[in-house]
Amino acid sequence: MVRLAEAIAALSFLPAFMDPVLGFGKFVAMVPNGDNVAGVTAIGHVNVDGGGPRNAFGKDFDDMGQAWTTELCEADSDGDGQTNGEELGDPCCQWNEETASTPLWTKGVSNPGDDSSTSDKSSWSTYECSNANSTSSSNTSVSSSSSSQVAGVGDKESATAAGTTATSVGSSTGSNSTTTSGASTVASSAIGGIVTLLFALTA
Repeated sequence: MVRLAEAIAALSFLPAFMDPVLGFGKFVAMVPNGDNVAGVTAIGHVNVDGGGPRNAFGKDFDDMGQAWTTELCEADSDGDGQTNGEELGDPCCQWNEETASTPLWTKGVSNPGDDSSTSDKSSWSTYECSNANSTSSSNTSVSSSSSSQVAGVGDKESATAAGTTATSVGSSTGSNSTTTSGASTVASSAIGGIVTLLFALTA
C-alpha cells in the first residue's frame, strides 16, 4: 500500500514536467525561426531552457493572442531597437503559421525577449518592405489606369459602331416606312376607283 501511494504521488507530478515540454513544442512552431535561435530553447521565457516566468516577448505573445500577428511582429518587445520580426527573420511580417514558409533569413536570428541579444544586421538579406509595397501599389495603379484607358477606347469604338448601326437601322426603317406608306396610298386610290366605278354602273 505504501509503495502504491508513493507511485500515485510520483505520477501526480508528471503533468508539471510535461506541460513545459508540450508547451514548447506547440509555441515554437507558431513564430518564425522559433526553434532556430542559437542557445535558446524557449524564446518566450526568462529561462532560455523553458519553464518559469515569461520574458517581455513571451508576455507580448500571450497578450496578443498567442499568434504571430503583424502587431507582434512589428513590436520591439525587449526594447533593443530591433522589431521582433527583424530578430526572427521576418522583417516584413509576411510569415504565418499555416504556410510555415521559410523566413527571409534563418541565420543570425536573435532572441526577441532578451535586450542583450540582437540580430547581426550584416547577415540580413536586403529588404525594403515599404518600398516593395509602394512599387506594388504603383504597378497596380498603372495597370488600372492602362485598363481604364483601353476600356475607354473600346467603349468609344463600341459607341461609334453602335451609333453607325443605329443610323443604318434608322435609315433602313425610314426607307421601309416610306415604301409602305406609298404602297398604302396606291392601294387606297385603286379601291376608291373601283368603288366609284361600281356606283356608276349601278346607277
